[in-house]
Amino acid sequence: LKEKMGVTYKGIIVGQFIKIKEKIFFNEYDTRPGDSEIINVLESLTTDLTEIIMTTFEANLQAPKMNSNCVVCVYHVPDGYPGSSSPNSFCLDKSYIFLESIFFGDTRKEGHRIYTGNSRTLVVMGKDVILPKAREEALRMSSDLNIGLFYRKDIGEF
Repeated sequence: LKEKMGVTYKGIIVGQFIKIKEKIFFNEYDTRPGDSEIINVLESLTTDLTEIIMTTFEANLQAPKMNSNCVVCVYHVPDGYPGSSSPNSFCLDKSYIFLESIFFGDTRKEGHRIYTGNSRTLVVMGKDVILPKAREEALRMSSDLNIGLFYRKDIGEF
């Protein structure tokens, strides 16, 4: 960016990786903090986010401090995503709606039903200092939701 446009980038870069068989591949990077991939980063920070933002703009950022949690996010999407998905709707037990481990995406609520769009509907997060336990938590909760959306069961698999 600096070479081509003369601008120094100051912001967030989040990488996304995928494991296929025994190989790990770089999938994409995001620079938008609104993308759901940033959940993993935010859940791992112990340094105050405001401090990170301010010191970034002041060109004085020190290495942020992170906790030792492993974070696994399981994305729930309508059938057919990302190609030809169709909106759907479901009811969700009230006990799930306010959990800190569920994040809503492309949804709207009308009465007791939650309506999906065509994209990522919700994210279920598992957290633990041991990665397999974080994965187990996210997959258990994903299964317990029982809302008829698709989610990959191989996320975080070894």
